[in-house]
Amino acid sequence: MGFGTFIRRLLPQENQYFNLFTSNIANIQEAATDLRKLLDAKSTADRKILITRIEDAEHRGDQITHDIFADLSKTFVTPIDREDIHALASDIDDILDLMEDVAVRTMLYEVKEFPPECRDLTDTLLHAVEDLAIAVPMLGDMKNHETILRACEHVNTCENAGDDIYHNAIARLFQEMKDPIELIKLKEILSDIEEAIDKCEHVANLIEGVVVKYA
Repeated sequence: MGFGTFIRRLLPQENQYFNLFTSNIANIQEAATDLRKLLDAKSTADRKILITRIEDAEHRGDQITHDIFADLSKTFVTPIDREDIHALASDIDDILDLMEDVAVRTMLYEVKEFPPECRDLTDTLLHAVEDLAIAVPMLGDMKNHETILRACEHVNTCENAGDDIYHNAIARLFQEMKDPIELIKLKEILSDIEEAIDKCEHVANLIEGVVVKYA
């Protein structure tokens, strides 16, 4: 390794991680939009197209996460704590993994009709992702830290709303659903969506911590 390369690795490359985070949040936003469309898709062909798009987004997200971890392993100085970078990358990746799980379950379980709470919960997930898409690109300089924190507060509000929707949906399923197999299928799908919203809140909490430390 040349001396110049060694010195470059010592110095923080301010935008590399934030650019990767921003790319993955945009990727997740597309996947969340496709997931919402999937619940309204009328034909098997349309569902397959949307599921494939979500799977492709998940593969892109895996590559972005891999790039972040690979860069962390060879960079001496980072713009924020290494632990924060690792946690943000992991939790952002988890959101997309759960979205893919939902999409694949709809295909494997051959779900044709979704309860209205599935749509409400997915709308809430999409809103949470949209708030993260506001906050994450601003992490690079944090000049607008109040906007970042406000977006994170909105994510927390989405998580609270998601809990209410989820609990009401599960209660209604157990009261009204006569087929136990169908009940299990829908409960797993609802649980994955609700967990994805929880992961959005985890990301928002991590962002708030970073802002408190560095803004």
